[in-house]
Amino acid sequence: KGALGMGSRKVVSPVSGTVFRFDQSNGLVVIRSADESGSQDLFSPVDGIVALCDNDKITVKTEKAGIIVTKATGEGKLEGEILVLGNDNVDASEINIDVKGKVAVGKSFDREAIAKSLGLGALGIIAGEIIDTDFEDLEKKMVKAPVLSVGDTEIGKILKADGRRVFADPIKKTIIVQNE
Repeated sequence: KGALGMGSRKVVSPVSGTVFRFDQSNGLVVIRSADESGSQDLFSPVDGIVALCDNDKITVKTEKAGIIVTKATGEGKLEGEILVLGNDNVDASEINIDVKGKVAVGKSFDREAIAKSLGLGALGIIAGEIIDTDFEDLEKKMVKAPVLSVGDTEIGKILKADGRRVFADPIKKTIIVQNE
């Protein structure tokens, strides 16, 4: 649902093809693709009820709202486990190897905290605030890891989701946090 409970958000499947079978009891959707090199499991980042299933799209009605990203840089989609680095400003001295393979989350990151998180292997960063000059610096350096800023009001939802999976798209500027 969008603002004021109206509208919708899209989650686009990484495969295309014809809907071959839909098993409503377990939520399994089988899509026959032109590429017959094998099968691929697709995971919906939200729980819900399939409202529409045709050859163009599958629509899932859900109570889970997406979080709108205010600023983003980086390439590709971000999917991983949230590691909350603090409910306040993230200090680079507090970042350690635990960030490797995780999505680093904090209220705000400065340039040094961003560099250390990504240098230690964070999949990406989600913050309430990152200053514009730091975003510009990341774009100039063509940093591939997604770095997203959601604003002060939305970061609280993500800070409460430590250990859960998150799905983010810097191009479409959306974030979905998996239900508990």
